[in-house]
Amino acid sequence: MSATTLDVQFEIEGMTCASCVRRVEKALEKVPGVDQATVNLATERASVRFDPTLVETAQLEAAVEKAGYQARPVAPPPAPAPSAITSNGHASLNGSTGTIELPVEGMTCASCVRRIEKALEKVDGVAQANVNLATEQASVVFDPARVSREDLERAVERAGYHVGQLSVAKSVTVPDMTGTLRRTSAKSGGTPRLPI
Repeated sequence: MSATTLDVQFEIEGMTCASCVRRVEKALEKVPGVDQATVNLATERASVRFDPTLVETAQLEAAVEKAGYQARPVAPPPAPAPSAITSNGHASLNGSTGTIELPVEGMTCASCVRRIEKALEKVDGVAQANVNLATEQASVVFDPARVSREDLERAVERAGYHVGQLSVAKSVTVPDMTGTLRRTSAKSGGTPRLPI
C-alpha cells in the first residue's frame, strides 16, 4: 500500500446486530486497497482507511451493497488547526493527525458506545471518535500536539469505562518530524503505526 491513505466515513443502513457489523467490516476489508474498516452499530457508520490510488469510494459502497446493506459517504470531520511544537514536546505538522485504537472494557450496549464517543469528542484536540461495541475498540483521530494517550484514557475512565492494554502493532499512527510516516507495524503493507 502506498504512503497515501484516506479516511472516509459512510452511513450504513440495514444493520441490526453485531453480526451485521462484522459482515460489513469483512466486506470492506476484502476490497483491495483497504487498510482498515471499523463499523459502529450505534451510530450506523463505517470508518474506512484506504489507498485512493487502488480503490474509489464507489467500490467501497458497492462492497457494502453486495453484503446486503446501503452505504452513503459522510462529509469528513474538520481537521484540527495547524500548530507547532508544544510545551509537552509533541508536534503537529500543518494540521497532521494521529489515529489510535483503544481497547475499551465494560461496554454492554449502544448507550455505552455513545457515552464513550461523546466523552472522547469533548477532549480538546480530538477530531473524531468512533467506538465499536462488537470489537470493543475506540478509534480516535486526534492532534498529537494537543492530545496524549493518557488524555484519551482519562476521558474513557471518567465516562465509567476502562481502557485495556494497547497492542503495539495496532496502536497509533502519527507523522514523524519529516512529515512522512514511520513503519513499526507487524502487518506488511499496512498503515504505519507508532506505539505511544
